[in-house]
Amino acid sequence: DVYKRQALLHAIWTDDRDLIRRFALEGYLEAAIVLAENSGDTGPLKKIASSENGNPELQMRIYLQFPDNDRLYWLCQAADNGYFQAQIEVGNLYWRGLLGIEKDLRRAYVWYSLAAETGSDDWDVWELHSVKKEMTPHQLAESELMLANWQSGQCERDLFQANTSGN
Repeated sequence: DVYKRQALLHAIWTDDRDLIRRFALEGYLEAAIVLAENSGDTGPLKKIASSENGNPELQMRIYLQFPDNDRLYWLCQAADNGYFQAQIEVGNLYWRGLLGIEKDLRRAYVWYSLAAETGSDDWDVWELHSVKKEMTPHQLAESELMLANWQSGQCERDLFQANTSGN
C-alpha cells in the first residue's frame, strides 16, 4: 500500500520510534532494520528473517551486525539456505577455530566444498585448496563421506556440538 509506505518513510525520517516499531511488528523489513540498528530490538527483524523459508542474506546480516547469543544460529540458517558467504564463514570458523569452535579441517573442507558448489565467480576456492593441503588422506576421505551425507540443518547440529565440546 502506497500510503503505508509513505507513512513508514515519514516515520523513519522523523525518527518516530513507536511508529517504526509498529511497522516492524507488521513485517516491514526497512522498519525492522531501523528498529534493530537504533534500539537493539532485533525481535521483528529475526521474525522476518525466519519466515517463508528464511532470507539468507538477511540471516547473514543479523549474524554480522547483531552479535548476540544466537548469532551462530543465524549464520547456520544462512549457510543451510545456500548463502555462499555464510558457507565460507562456517568453513572459516572450522579452519581457524574461531568463536569458540574447535578447529576441524574435515568440516572446514565440507563447508568450503559446499560454497564451491554454490558458486561465485569472485571466489577462486583458495580456502578449499589451502585446507586440503593441511589434511591427511584419511581426513580427506572422511570429509568426502561427510559431504556425501550432508543434510540441511547440518550446520547447526555440528556447530553447536563443536561449540559445546570446544569450551
